[in-house]
Amino acid sequence: STRRGNGWQLDTAESGCFDERFTAITLAVPAPRAMPLLQQAAPALAATVRNIDGTHRRRHADSAPALDVGCIWSAARAIGLCGDWLNGGKVEGAWCSGRQLARAVIDSTNDRWPRP
Repeated sequence: STRRGNGWQLDTAESGCFDERFTAITLAVPAPRAMPLLQQAAPALAATVRNIDGTHRRRHADSAPALDVGCIWSAARAIGLCGDWLNGGKVEGAWCSGRQLARAVIDSTNDRWPRP
């Protein structure tokens, strides 16, 4: 995916490049696979994440070190991160983190494109 103007353009191995632009894209990938994507789309955000931990380790439903920030959302870049490592380190923290990020995305979208 690549940020183009007011949206994201998808380029997949299976279907090639989509002409349509998207206001939001959700990628569910492990942190090691997400980091290269994040470095391309938002280098400053990638550096922040790298300084926090840099890797995601799941052992017995715990991540180390766990934070209590809930999620990370950059409305300006329209990029967000969620996961157990941002919300206490337990499996339920991952779910709550995802909900918090979803709310941030919805709120941001409503601010940009209010409903009639």
